[in-house]
Amino acid sequence: MKIKRSFLIGGILALELALLLLAIWGLNQRAAYLYGAMEIISLIVVVLLIYSRDNPSYKISWAIVILVFPLFGVFIYLIAGTHYLSPGLRRMIKRAKSFGLKLRRQDPEVMQALSNEGGGYVKQARFLLTMSDKPVYKGTKAEILLPGEKMHAKMVEELKRARKFIFMEFFIIAKSEMLDDITEILKQKAREGVEVRLIYDDAGSMDGMPRGFKKMCKEYGIKTAAFNPFVPVLNKFLEYRDHRKIVVIDGDVGFTGGINIADEYINRIELHGHWYDGGICLYGSAVRNFTIMFLEMWLMITGDDLGYEKYLVSTPREDDGYVQPFNDSPFSGNVSEGAYMNIISGANRYVYIATPYLVIDHEMTITLCNMARAGVDVRIVTPHIPDKWYVYAATRGYYQQLMDCGVNIYEYAPGFIHAKMILSDDDVGIIGSVNMDYRSFYLQFEDAVWLCKNNALKQMKKEFERIFEVSIKIDPEEWKKRGVIAKLCEVLMRLFAPLM
Repeated sequence: MKIKRSFLIGGILALELALLLLAIWGLNQRAAYLYGAMEIISLIVVVLLIYSRDNPSYKISWAIVILVFPLFGVFIYLIAGTHYLSPGLRRMIKRAKSFGLKLRRQDPEVMQALSNEGGGYVKQARFLLTMSDKPVYKGTKAEILLPGEKMHAKMVEELKRARKFIFMEFFIIAKSEMLDDITEILKQKAREGVEVRLIYDDAGSMDGMPRGFKKMCKEYGIKTAAFNPFVPVLNKFLEYRDHRKIVVIDGDVGFTGGINIADEYINRIELHGHWYDGGICLYGSAVRNFTIMFLEMWLMITGDDLGYEKYLVSTPREDDGYVQPFNDSPFSGNVSEGAYMNIISGANRYVYIATPYLVIDHEMTITLCNMARAGVDVRIVTPHIPDKWYVYAATRGYYQQLMDCGVNIYEYAPGFIHAKMILSDDDVGIIGSVNMDYRSFYLQFEDAVWLCKNNALKQMKKEFERIFEVSIKIDPEEWKKRGVIAKLCEVLMRLFAPLM
């Protein structure tokens, strides 16, 4: 019987934690004064935590853990709560950052044209340029691909047309019919001499990836790289994951969105009712940003600088508004959250949001509430059938506060909505891999596409309208009548949501 790798690693981590607790207990039994000393140390750590630049909600959650469990809490915080990076990791990140920075080439005419559009949209684009080093482009065709079945079909179609190279980066690669479809194309393209490279997150794929998959890739000349290999050692970097979903074909076609390579994302199997997912396909100039993102990540993981001249070969398309693919990481200053808040605070008529998880900080909550109070139609859609009960409880823990301010909450009745997108006033929106939770905003590598004055936004609005039609609108008064146990669970999950 095959034992799952995650089970083995989880067992080893649990053993390490148990030994740590045993050692702490032994110290407490042998020297009572040590416990008092640790209480003092705990207070010092909490004070330092308060003066750190971390999110206030994050600091409160850790402060509770440290003060309630002084010795244990301090040890766990030092392992999992700090932002310490080893010198080697710092060099790795700096090398990738420098690579992308030297390729940052913003066309001033595009930025000026966007400024002339009014509406303050140029400030949103400048924010993304400053924070992620990814320019805004014209000369790009964008197509919204919802649900996931539609995106998969388009991806297969474009992969078959590849002539030079294929770059793919996913959080999850699992044994599935979807993987079979893609693998056959990649093998054929590799035989034809197409350069094929694949990045996957080791934690996300550890149990789902078919046995022998990496060996097969090597036999066909498909280069693979695992992001942050998951090892059974307690350390901070374990929780940093590559949650991005990127496909680049010949530098001229690019995809991103919510789907991973597994059958639930395209409803070939049913896990949590109907799985609503998808993303976007770009043709033309803005694909350059996706290409650079992949090359940066490949350099960071492998240390192999592939160069860039032969890969940055996109051909401008007929003008279709403004397109800005961007990336985020735990070390780039909350790019995605800032981009979302810029759109929300700039809305005049409406803001529509779809997210599988709604676990947000105080600043985001207040921003949503303030816009709703100002008369903006703020609507948020979350799943009706969850994939994780504890995140579902935390998500529902935000409903009452938001509804009290006038925010409209919907749950996608057919099942689980995994698409991640925001749209405002028909003019500006984002779609990509970013969830509205602490992990996406603070702990994971993410990517998305900012769109402005683009025809693709009309497609996105139509999809939102379809979603609202089949979703349940939560009634604020009825919501107050739910059980005490449910309310208590939501409060507890929300309290520790930053640590999930």
